[in-house]
Amino acid sequence: MSHSGFCAFCRSPKTYFKRRRLGILNILAALASAMAFNYLFRHQIEPIVGVIFVGNLFLIETAIQIRWRMSLICHECGFDPVIYKRNPELACIDIRKSDTIKTTFYPLMLPKRKQTKPSKHLAPTVSPVNAQTSSEITAL
Repeated sequence: MSHSGFCAFCRSPKTYFKRRRLGILNILAALASAMAFNYLFRHQIEPIVGVIFVGNLFLIETAIQIRWRMSLICHECGFDPVIYKRNPELACIDIRKSDTIKTTFYPLMLPKRKQTKPSKHLAPTVSPVNAQTSSEITAL
């Protein structure tokens, strides 16, 4: 159920849960526990098993969602890929909040697009030192 991987931000190794929803074994476990609870308190199987079963499904689904969500957050840098997918700036702010000392001495640098080099076929640009103002040009 748990898989090994790396943080997308700091590249530290981590384990995360791949399953995000209920599986067939979870549903069968919820049904078995509903029958066990009903038999424990009523000493017979009654229709209230359905209500207990739905409650168990709700609790198990919530626990699986929380476990999955908490396993995504990096424990080293605090990077959260779900927040990053929704709003990258907010994810960067959260990373800055998690480690104030590192942020002070090593400011966070977001990846930027590579600068394209000017083509050789373009006209050379005039440097500001040799540039003439328009009044000097008209005076000539």
